[in-house]
Amino acid sequence: MAFFNPYTKLNGTKHYLQPLGTEGQNYDQNNPPYALSATVYPFGLGYRIPAGRGQLSFELAMRKSTTDYIDDVSTTFRDPALIQANAPAGQGQTAVDLADRSISTIPGFSDPGAIRGDPTDNDNYFFIMVFYHIPLSAGGNNGSFGGGSKKRKGGLLGSKRKCVEF
Repeated sequence: MAFFNPYTKLNGTKHYLQPLGTEGQNYDQNNPPYALSATVYPFGLGYRIPAGRGQLSFELAMRKSTTDYIDDVSTTFRDPALIQANAPAGQGQTAVDLADRSISTIPGFSDPGAIRGDPTDNDNYFFIMVFYHIPLSAGGNNGSFGGGSKKRKGGLLGSKRKCVEF
């Protein structure tokens, strides 16, 4: 589960976008306000190599979400007059200004009904991580906790125990 709350700054003031209804959420019954949480599915791959006393790890991670509103953009531009009339009290002009932040000079680019986002593709994000792992003990247990230098005899799993490695 991921929690998010998209915002931006306008003239140095921070504004949260979901309450403003920048895509008509405050008046269009077919496009209600979006939730500020979503399920996120993790995908990724990684590689570890020995490096000095520890290990160097590289990971490429992707998170696929079940929402298209992490960035407050999904469908089409809406009528600025309706956005302004249905915005929270005192925030009508701010809602209009933040509903269209484009700098395009193409005629009709941000007219009501023009494409603002792609509602068929939910938001995803990627990141790359590089780690250097140093073992916390000298017991030869590859850095996992509880290994130390004590050895157990017998037992259900034999004389040597080892933590699961991924």
